[in-house]
Amino acid sequence: MDDVYDNCNGYVRLNNQLLEAICQLDISGRQFRILMAVIRKTIGYNIEVDWISASQLADLMAYDGATTHLHADLRILKERKIVITRGRKIGINKSLANWCFSKIETNQKPSLNKPKSVTHKETKNGQVSDRNPSVNKPNSVTPKQTENGQCSDRNRSEKVTENGHHKRQKDTKPKNTITPFNPPLEETNPQPSKKSKRRTPAKRTTTAPEHFPMTPELIRWASENFIRVDLIIETEKFLDHHRAKGSTFTCWASAWRNWMRNAQRFAAEKAMPPVPTTGPVKPNGIKPGGMDWDDTSWRHDLGL
Repeated sequence: MDDVYDNCNGYVRLNNQLLEAICQLDISGRQFRILMAVIRKTIGYNIEVDWISASQLADLMAYDGATTHLHADLRILKERKIVITRGRKIGINKSLANWCFSKIETNQKPSLNKPKSVTHKETKNGQVSDRNPSVNKPNSVTPKQTENGQCSDRNRSEKVTENGHHKRQKDTKPKNTITPFNPPLEETNPQPSKKSKRRTPAKRTTTAPEHFPMTPELIRWASENFIRVDLIIETEKFLDHHRAKGSTFTCWASAWRNWMRNAQRFAAEKAMPPVPTTGPVKPNGIKPGGMDWDDTSWRHDLGL
């Protein structure tokens, strides 16, 4: 960096209101340096916002500390509406009325929607721990301090070696050990159950219908099975018989076909005269009802 600056090498045009607002800001020195670095990277190049990494800010500020401090200061500047963000880009907020010129008080009462603050604890080695192990953790264990300043929250017997590392004793066993539950084999390897067959719903039985339809299928069946009885008369007998008895069937067509078979059988038996099986035996040894082939008496009936 030259000892004497020259405007011919370039300059940043700042608005007077912006410059006066920066003079009224109550911020830390590092935050002020970050703010000036952002101005240099944005207004210095006539742009509103730009993607500026923490390493770029550190190089421009000649800062040797951790970049986490820069991120923390940038977050404070964003909360105070001094710096705005557009995605990953940052820039200066032009609305000066929204700036928070004074520091935000940290001793304000916490809001109802925010979780309770955790008390910071300081260990012997000077590090600050803001973790509260008793929050949302069952059976919390109080951390124990070792000789080298490290905390151990393990609830078991341990040894501390000379270099400060923890070494577990060989003969000790961890406390509160619970034997894992092994479910029975029937539950772990269940046999696939056979799929139950769906039963078709049973048909309801009904009484004799008032009008039994003589369909062409039934008439064709009677013709194919050589039913020679009067179908109309037998159908009326069929219906009157079952109405009188109060019979119920699931298929009246099957009952009708069965009735017609019986009617045809009864008609055939009635047409054939019964053959007598008892009586005196003729001299030629022919039994009653038998056929005598030598008998020619029928010729007298014909007048021969």
